[in-house]
Amino acid sequence: MRRSFSMSVATLVASVTLLAGIAGAQPEPWAHPDGSMHYYHAMSTPDGINWNFAWDSALGHGGYLATVTSQAENDFIFSLVDSSLYWYQRPGTGKLAGPWLGGTQDFSSQEPDSGWHWVTTESMNYLNWTPGQPDNNGNENALHFGESAGVRVPTWDDASALDDSIRGFVRELSADSTTLGLRIYDSGLFNGYTLFGPNNVRKAFLIDNRGRPVHTWSSTYLPVGGT
Repeated sequence: MRRSFSMSVATLVASVTLLAGIAGAQPEPWAHPDGSMHYYHAMSTPDGINWNFAWDSALGHGGYLATVTSQAENDFIFSLVDSSLYWYQRPGTGKLAGPWLGGTQDFSSQEPDSGWHWVTTESMNYLNWTPGQPDNNGNENALHFGESAGVRVPTWDDASALDDSIRGFVRELSADSTTLGLRIYDSGLFNGYTLFGPNNVRKAFLIDNRGRPVHTWSSTYLPVGGT
């Protein structure tokens, strides 16, 4: 969905997470109702990935975990991941857990269904929970497709953001929202640029307030504090 930048704090990620064992399909375009074009990457993680690492990976590649605000968008995203490559079968129950999406629950919200929102500032007016979900069965505060026994479903389930058994996630990108290391943008922020060098990466980046790269410098050396 369309990326929005109107939250109250600006936070820049000073590191780029390099994750092994992630394989992505070709990005697929989808025309947003506002006329903009968005691209969705179905990412397979055979070794498992938790929501936090999936979120960092999406940010590090200039996007964010996919947000869903209509049935049409939900159906499109599900069609990209309706494959065993992206699903994990829970031992014992046989329930199939699908890939992560960009929904999360605020800390200390009333359980199980209050405080849910997208990682963007988009409203979560469209809901598509699997029957009986969310149930907060074990501090579950992140959203993914699933879970039903023996069948992949296009509905949603809540799971712990630390659950690293999930086998995939969906990354969303759009021309007006592609960022480098930007989590949140405050519209009242001083108009300028930010220079930073991620840990363990031999590059430095100059970005604008929306996280778009202005210039990149490569180096043979790691930044101070790198290894």
